[in-house]
Amino acid sequence: MTMFRINWSFHYFYMMFFAVAAGLFLWLAYKRRRDFLLTATCLGLAFEAKAGAEVGAVLKRFSLFPDPSPDHVGQWVHGTYQNMQVMAFNYCFREGPTFAEMSLLQCLAFRLPHCLPSLRMKASPAEPDVLAQNRIFWDDVAFTDLYTVKGQHSDFAHALFDDEIIAHLITRPDYAVFIEDDWLLFARTGELEAPQLEAFLAEGFPLAQRASSYKLEGAGFKFKRGQRG
Repeated sequence: MTMFRINWSFHYFYMMFFAVAAGLFLWLAYKRRRDFLLTATCLGLAFEAKAGAEVGAVLKRFSLFPDPSPDHVGQWVHGTYQNMQVMAFNYCFREGPTFAEMSLLQCLAFRLPHCLPSLRMKASPAEPDVLAQNRIFWDDVAFTDLYTVKGQHSDFAHALFDDEIIAHLITRPDYAVFIEDDWLLFARTGELEAPQLEAFLAEGFPLAQRASSYKLEGAGFKFKRGQRG
């Protein structure tokens, strides 16, 4: 009769390896939460590792998110920034059937003081449809080639994306800007980490501030420049 003999040294080695790996994973997760909490607190904002239900209501407004469930949201920072209500978060989603096809978006959602016309700006596909309905074009060829902007009110879109903002957007072709009702979404690919939070807020705020400075005039969608906050 053949006896099965356990190699205990090999067995203990793997037990120790997985114990150390698990401990390291938990420590890194704790450090990340702590770093976000400290950074958010310094900015006068609140941080929660798990998003609240109100995030889902915001996500539902934007077609950029394939699933508006808060379960896809991590590192949720929220509060008032420069007198404007804001949320910052990571959105994780799967683009294919395997975990290797997971993608991340780092997002800012600003609450505007009034509703504005819908607008969608995101990176153009490899073969953009120049005849797409409601597409808005610019004289800046680089911007038009990189991004597809859609909306029913081109005057508002051209007023929102001035030369300074366009010059910033064309530095990397992975931004997305959406406006629905009184919310503006500013997003880009990649994962937001705590050390980037302050710079990311400062990057997206000028666009939200500029959007806030245009107000509806009368029954039509005519906008006039307001005072900046």
